[in-house]
Amino acid sequence: MISLGVLLVASSLPLLTAFGSGIQTAWGTLTSAGEGFSIEVPGDSQATGEAGHYIYGVDNWTFIIKVDPISPAVRELVETGQREPLASFLQKIAQGMIGKATVAASSSEDFAGYPSLLIYLEDEAENLAVQGINRLVLTEHHLYMLIAVGRKEAPRADADRFLDSFRLTKGASVPTTTSTRSPPAPTSSLAARIAGPMLTVARLITEEELNPRIDQVVQNVPAAAALGNRWNSSSEAWQRARTSIASRIGRIVELYENSGELTRLLEAQLASRATGSDADALEEVLNGPAGDAIVRNCAVIEFVSTVMAYDPNGPKAGERAWTDKMRALKTVFDAGAGSAMPKDDGTHKDELSKYLASPAHQFHMGLWSSVVGKATVDLDGAINLMMFDDRDNIAREIEAAIAEAK
Repeated sequence: MISLGVLLVASSLPLLTAFGSGIQTAWGTLTSAGEGFSIEVPGDSQATGEAGHYIYGVDNWTFIIKVDPISPAVRELVETGQREPLASFLQKIAQGMIGKATVAASSSEDFAGYPSLLIYLEDEAENLAVQGINRLVLTEHHLYMLIAVGRKEAPRADADRFLDSFRLTKGASVPTTTSTRSPPAPTSSLAARIAGPMLTVARLITEEELNPRIDQVVQNVPAAAALGNRWNSSSEAWQRARTSIASRIGRIVELYENSGELTRLLEAQLASRATGSDADALEEVLNGPAGDAIVRNCAVIEFVSTVMAYDPNGPKAGERAWTDKMRALKTVFDAGAGSAMPKDDGTHKDELSKYLASPAHQFHMGLWSSVVGKATVDLDGAINLMMFDDRDNIAREIEAAIAEAK
């Protein structure tokens, strides 16, 4: 995920140029019955080429609305009122949105009876100090992400009007992308080319995020306190206890990979984002001699940038520790990618450099960010549901491993 400041610099400054002239902008109401919401917005939306994605600008603010369908596992959590895993689900999404920005304040109060998260942020990029307000709302059918980004000194009246006017309506329909679980075959050669690598990266990101949490849970289980320093990762009993969690997560990941959900998502993104020239240019370069190197390079970028964003207190760009962490994550990627990831034999550096400066690369990375990001969110929701539903069995298995170690 990109930081708040980079978001403003990359996508909002053109809007600030257009809307920052002091000319009064007429506000109206955006109502999307199929997506189940209405909200007051200034002027007309900027074209994004993506369904459920709206961008508006006024004076020194940019407003972004992003509506995503949710997975069946997350829907079940909402319908049954499981607030603890839902709070974790929203925090994970927020963490990716926040990046290295500073959280000035936050609230987890419900919105219209639904789980929600409201976050006030501060950030800086390209010597531009900015502020942001993010509102996340989770219903049975959609995740709503409302983002207001503006210069730090800008008054908040317009941002407050935008956010305070958001309403849920009764017209939201169940997204068809999650209504069937049968694994589809890719309908395009481009999707067939990159769906497997995207699945691999989603799995690696999920593992990298969860492994430390699993270790912490196993290490700090109260029943092991009597074992003292004998309870550690070098113990066979400790490893058996860890397996009680890790094996369940592995099954969830396998089920997701076999469900075809990522392929459906990728096909939908290609349909909504791609013009003929975008997809054709990307497919041409991926079918060329440097295709494998390009796919692997994009996979590494998505994995490393996502994992590094999980630690807002981590090293800063340009620091030695930042470079060392990137190299360490590249090693993790190389070890875990396996046969699903194309190889890079190092003989296509010139073609790769040319590709990285092309519009095809921007289009390609947009696909990776959207598809892999949604896949990891779906996996996290399913894993939280499993951990909540099966917590008693997990506890019994861990306690049995502890008993054997005494």
